Amino acid sequence: MLALRRASLLVAFYLLTSAATAHAECAWVLWNATNFLSGNTEREWRMMGAFPTHGACQASFGLTVDTYLAKMRSAENTVTIHGDEIVVSGESLQPIMQRFVCLPDTVDPRGPKGGGR
Repeated sequence: MLALRRASLLVAFYLLTSAATAHAECAWVLWNATNFLSGNTEREWRMMGAFPTHGACQASFGLTVDTYLAKMRSAENTVTIHGDEIVVSGESLQPIMQRFVCLPDTVDPRGPKGGGR
């Protein structure tokens, strides 16, 4: 009976430490923020994808930004880069600011969730 109890405690301890280790391995999320520079200037965030490592998120970030820039430039828009923000304007396009960023899955750029108020 004592051996069974010890085995149960060891299994429980193993499961708890496995869960803690898995939680410590952080996933990464690629976010995109959009601001229209005229009218409503509120920044709208959306998730672009989730990745197991920061490196994987950064690789997707690079591909996403390169694709976005190529698309905007091919439409003969004016593209200006200010730090990590991309401003695009054109004849048939309302001026817009885009931001792409990789953040740990524990960080939500939209801010804290409301407490039901």
